[in-house]
Amino acid sequence: MKRLVNHNEARKKGAKTKKSYHTFKMTDDLLEVFIFLKAEEEKARKELGTVYYDSDYVFKRKNGELYYPDYISEQFRKVIKAHSDLPQDIKFRNLRNSGISIYLEQDMNIKSVQQWARHKNVETTLGIYAKVKSFDAEEQIMECINSSLPLSSTQKGE
Repeated sequence: MKRLVNHNEARKKGAKTKKSYHTFKMTDDLLEVFIFLKAEEEKARKELGTVYYDSDYVFKRKNGELYYPDYISEQFRKVIKAHSDLPQDIKFRNLRNSGISIYLEQDMNIKSVQQWARHKNVETTLGIYAKVKSFDAEEQIMECINSSLPLSSTQKGE
């Protein structure tokens, strides 16, 4: 099935809210990627001339046309489907959730995770992802209690 995209419509819609626009810090490695993409864009623009679709988007087809909005999710689904050893119910959005879970699992500062996830408040982040931490919480509490007890190792073994 071929999809048609009205590029102007995608541009007009933009982000859901003003707060959805966000600036991220860029690493040197990421900067190199963007410089490479810009050089590739210039080559394609010269090769295709007036056929090139001009826009200020970074990720687009070689001829400058924009990808349809769910292109990445669609491609991700195809990759997952091609690998039967992977969970078939995983969605592209799950990668974001997994990232947040991993950050919390590694005890990253909750406020930093909340800001990275762009949740309105810490409670949202904790409410959604607290289940990840709760599993380890019991074990950590038991370890803390055990290490606090004044029992020697010989008394524990009796």
